[in-house]
Amino acid sequence: RGIPPERGYLAEQLRRALLDAYLGVAEAASQTGPPRVARARTARARAAEAAAALEAVLLLNLPSENVAPTIALLGRLCAMLTRLGARSLPR
Repeated sequence: RGIPPERGYLAEQLRRALLDAYLGVAEAASQTGPPRVARARTARARAAEAAAALEAVLLLNLPSENVAPTIALLGRLCAMLTRLGARSLPR
């Protein structure tokens, strides 16, 4: 919310990445085997993209309340999705 209008493209990118990660987790959870791995990898990529957008907020010295805890949560989500995808394939 605190991102200024001239950086609106960053806010939009962040919103898109967060929504894609959220929906990707739901989609991966409903799959098994190779489709689950593919969905988990895509969701993980979107979560990483959202974290990168939040890091950009910090680098640009934009208003950044709650940014660090959110980046930490996205890191945990990426770790979970990595494990979820790895367990889905037979070894």
